[in-house]
Amino acid sequence: VSRMISEAVAEEYEKGANVYKLLDTACAEGARALAKTPDLLPVLKEAGVVDSGGQGLVQIMKGCFNGFLGIEEEEEEEEAAAPVKQYAYRTEFILKNREHISKEEQVSIEAGKIVGKMYDALVKQYGDNSPKAARWLNILCVRLVFCLYAEDAGLFTHDQFHDFLARYDVDDLRRALRDLFEVLNTPIEKRSKYLKDDLKAFPYTNGGLFEEDIEIPQFTEELKQILLQDASLDFDWSDISPTIFGSLFESTLNPDTRRSGGMHYTSIENIHKVIDPLFLNDLRSELDKILEEKVERQRKKKLEAYQDKLASLTFLDPACGSGNFLTETYLSLRRLENEAIREITHGQTQFAWEGLSPVKVSIHQFYGIEINDFAVEVAKTALWISEAQMLAETERIIHHEVEFLPLKSYANIREGNALKMDWSEWEVKDNTPAIIARHTSVYPIIEDEEPTMVGEPIVEYENLDVYSKKVEVYTTPKMPQTRSVHFDYIMGNPPFVGSAMMSAEQKRDAVSIFGRIKLSNSIDYVGAWYFKVAQFMGDNPRTKAALVSTNSICQGEQAAALWEPLHKRYGINIQFAYRTFRWDSEATSVAHVHCIIIGFMKGNTDNKVIFDGEQITHASNINAYLIDAPDVFIESRSTPICDVPKMTKGNQPSDGGNLILSEEERARFIQNDPTIASCIRRYVGAKDYLNNNEIRYCLWLRNIPFDVYSQNRDIYERLRRVKEMRAVSSAAPTRAAADKPHLFFSMPQTEESYLVVPRVSSERRKYIPVGFMTPDIIAADSLSIVPGATLYHFGVLISFVHMAWMRVVAGRLKSDYRYSGSIVYNTFPWPTPTEEQRHRIEQTAQAILDARAACPNSSLAKLYDDVLMPVELRKAHQDNDHAVMQAYGFPAKSDFTESQCVAELFRMYQKLTKQ
Repeated sequence: VSRMISEAVAEEYEKGANVYKLLDTACAEGARALAKTPDLLPVLKEAGVVDSGGQGLVQIMKGCFNGFLGIEEEEEEEEAAAPVKQYAYRTEFILKNREHISKEEQVSIEAGKIVGKMYDALVKQYGDNSPKAARWLNILCVRLVFCLYAEDAGLFTHDQFHDFLARYDVDDLRRALRDLFEVLNTPIEKRSKYLKDDLKAFPYTNGGLFEEDIEIPQFTEELKQILLQDASLDFDWSDISPTIFGSLFESTLNPDTRRSGGMHYTSIENIHKVIDPLFLNDLRSELDKILEEKVERQRKKKLEAYQDKLASLTFLDPACGSGNFLTETYLSLRRLENEAIREITHGQTQFAWEGLSPVKVSIHQFYGIEINDFAVEVAKTALWISEAQMLAETERIIHHEVEFLPLKSYANIREGNALKMDWSEWEVKDNTPAIIARHTSVYPIIEDEEPTMVGEPIVEYENLDVYSKKVEVYTTPKMPQTRSVHFDYIMGNPPFVGSAMMSAEQKRDAVSIFGRIKLSNSIDYVGAWYFKVAQFMGDNPRTKAALVSTNSICQGEQAAALWEPLHKRYGINIQFAYRTFRWDSEATSVAHVHCIIIGFMKGNTDNKVIFDGEQITHASNINAYLIDAPDVFIESRSTPICDVPKMTKGNQPSDGGNLILSEEERARFIQNDPTIASCIRRYVGAKDYLNNNEIRYCLWLRNIPFDVYSQNRDIYERLRRVKEMRAVSSAAPTRAAADKPHLFFSMPQTEESYLVVPRVSSERRKYIPVGFMTPDIIAADSLSIVPGATLYHFGVLISFVHMAWMRVVAGRLKSDYRYSGSIVYNTFPWPTPTEEQRHRIEQTAQAILDARAACPNSSLAKLYDDVLMPVELRKAHQDNDHAVMQAYGFPAKSDFTESQCVAELFRMYQKLTKQ
């Protein structure tokens, strides 16, 4: 409706019509267009109604006209002509757990489903699983989607693509598409003069989208129906979000993703967590400040300079996938530019711009690297769609059309392994006409005169006169191939691959980037991107970057391994950070990953910000653990930095399960031979300790006389299996232990009570349930143990202070805490209490044990559930926290945040280790 109104009004305007005539034309044409809408959309025809959005527009136009004429209107009420429920299936997807997704996002998801349907039908027709056929299939899908978008967005005429294909029988569709793709790739002046009118009407696209000659399979009636009805007539592509659709498109056509159960994309909200603090907030603030300028001439001058600044910025995503970060950044910059254009023009038609574009921001400013060839094509297409959408917005501001096709700009998306490439060297892709001539005479032209070029680009001439400032002339056929590029901003979402899950090739790539640094084999794959960016910043110190990463690179031993060389070798400092949050991929099967975002630069800045959930903190420094504290790097140690008992891993059997007994097996062993009762001990691992859900035992033969067990057949059979299992182990220490099958592989446990700490504990617990066990119970290696620990040690370890330290420096298993003696316990700065303070901690520690004992039938997992925790136990912990904080000399807990606590502990660690 709006398109037909616009076309009719534009025609009358060219005839010199006055305002009265223009408004009269708009109302009349709107009514005619509205009456046609049931024939354009089957669901409207079926319901016998017109398009409600179009009807609303017509009502607005009538209201404007009547207001112009001074006619007052009475308010009319209309009822819906069709029961809404009858067509609920059309909106069902909105209601099912997707309320948070905007219309633009939902349209993009529906588009992804259509592409998936089309892809499945095309796969059957290709009938070939070769890489070449897969490439043809992917390129064909990209081209079809571009054409579908082009006819809905006004790049082609309305339904031009649909109407062209509808003329052909299914047997001729393959040839029709081949002819169309050839025409779209051919400049109008070079096309055959014998072309049919329907092909001749299509514009030249340029940009390389239709350049490659691909195999197109034979179409079926099903495919024709999907393409012409489902994808063309029944769906409007003009409202898709190129940011989201690029990712959906890629994942829909990615066989691995489709097998895993759905389409995945990074939400626009999460993309803005990266780009807003990196540059967009500053650009927004700069524009707002310009708009406050009172003097119009100065404001316009500043706005034009602001436009030039936007057009000068360059962006790189070195793992760009389908280009969602680049696309959303382009859209954001263009929205800012459109605001500037609106202020410059005051929303009035600028006749000086007729036929020209006021737009300066170009997709040529955006660079990406992607290892997947198909994703590269999707990224380019997503950027072109973005460019078309934003140009349409600009046209609405300046009130005239700007030609979009042929494509005049190139997205610089390269296929390849980013870790092996030189990011500063890029292939020349420039639309400046270039002529090759042996002898040239270049003449200046008048400033306002149209540039004149004699001869065709890329054709070699003997003698040539050139009348243009805009033509580059080369005296040799060899054109420049590469140019150096400086990037203002690097951003993105590199692959989430843990150090243990990396392929051999990925490991080699990463190590080649890391060079000779400690623990390089233990750093996640994303760490290599940080090093690569840091190396780029060495030659480009003004570049700033922000990457989405797995949170493990700022936890445990990885934090020091990665960030110490980044800080000391490359001078990298963190500018802003999002602490751990759940990165929800908007998808049909949602993958939850716990991530962080780190913005960093070479050198330093005063304006540093930490985002932690809803809390925003302005920090003086952000260290490797993403807290406001000194740059201290916590390294794994074999002994504690303070004078406390040693922590070690529990007893490790390495037995193939043969030294472990169930309750039933223990009973049978003793029933068969009561004399071996002393050979069997209670055996407790972390799950048993926390949940009380399984009672296990083990054969514990250390210090048991040989004669006690040597004649027992049950024990003999178990030891025989242990020996066999160890003898064939790939680990030399385990093979050596085959000669001692009666003993656990490691036995650090002593004959005294000891403290236990589960090595993995839920993130939902405020306190890890540390506790005591007696020497007759054997601790498994899923527990860490501290033989000889006292009530005082227990009180400090289960305190708020130690838990705060643990939450920052411990590693993670998924999102759960992974407690390591070497990185958490051995590095922990203990207090130096007075006798009175020590005694007070012992009292509060005992109160915790007493509160637990008061609930003998409840597991520690239940007791330490933050929702269920008994009042008495919670009070005991609060008293203990207060006593421990007094021993450190910290203020009351209510006045002392966890971040402040950890910052003080970092300073203590720094003094103790003299870092």
